[in-house]
Amino acid sequence: MGAAQPGYPVDGPSSKDEASIRGGDTKSAGLKDGEERLSMRTVSRSLLRASGVKPVLGRLFRAGEDRLGGKSTVLLSFECWRSKFGSDPRIVGRSIQLGNRRYEVVGVLPRGFRLLGNGSDIWVPAGLLT
Repeated sequence: MGAAQPGYPVDGPSSKDEASIRGGDTKSAGLKDGEERLSMRTVSRSLLRASGVKPVLGRLFRAGEDRLGGKSTVLLSFECWRSKFGSDPRIVGRSIQLGNRRYEVVGVLPRGFRLLGNGSDIWVPAGLLT
């Protein structure tokens, strides 16, 4: 069991799915002002759900999105949404290029969100990259 972050209790996965977080990778993102490197972590849907986090926009990952071959979806950190996407409230549903793959933005996480002590610009379902 990991240490809980203030406001984000972690008491274990809420389903039979394995809870996981991996990361430290960076990806080139095709942004309006050119390419930029963004930090990326992969996270399981069950660990996000167990954390109790509620997106400020959109939703968390759905069942099947964190399985190999699942839909290419991504969550943005609040800070990334604000600094790289101009706090655009229409970001949810838009497609962004990360590396050589396109991802649909499904949500924006709360300001300062960290999971088990880890922060990131973007969060991708764990199964997509395994």
